[in-house]
Amino acid sequence: MGLILLITFVGELISKWFRLPVPGSIIGMIILLTLLKTKVIKLEQISQVADFFLENITFFFLPVGVSILVSYKYLEGYFASGLILIFVTTVIIMVVSGGVAEILARRRDRRVENKK
Repeated sequence: MGLILLITFVGELISKWFRLPVPGSIIGMIILLTLLKTKVIKLEQISQVADFFLENITFFFLPVGVSILVSYKYLEGYFASGLILIFVTTVIIMVVSGGVAEILARRRDRRVENKK
């Protein structure tokens, strides 16, 4: 867990020092991906913690939900447009995610067929 926290911290520092418009957590994920792809960090080193985070991912959405409830007064009068926005963006995310998954599945199937 310390390794993941350290990488996240480094991502936050980079974001702050260089005043990047990208959140430090995203930079940390890019760093982690790079370290995993270059095999500097082995998947086995972080798999147990990663599995824990994935199993408890809904817990990490609680702060966002509380923030929305606290900021409710700023959302007054925008209920209908907010619901429409949520619906439209959800549909867009579902379509794009499904399309990407479909493309990746086809690529995998082609690779499997070419190996035969």
